[in-house]
Amino acid sequence: MRPLSLRQREVCTMVALGLATKEIAIRLSLSPRTIEQHLKRIFVKYRVKGVHRLAIKLYAEAAE
Repeated sequence: MRPLSLRQREVCTMVALGLATKEIAIRLSLSPRTIEQHLKRIFVKYRVKGVHRLAIKLYAEAAE
């Protein structure tokens, strides 16, 4: 897996906290569309199809 960029790590952290796309966008002063683009790239890197699966994978990594 390719490493995540700093912004992608920030988005992952907020996803893990349970924040919605709009909430993440507000906190990072970005548009929701930009957050969606970051999430798409993260999904490819983690080989998942959705925020729910991403959260599960992040949780599993944290437990290791």
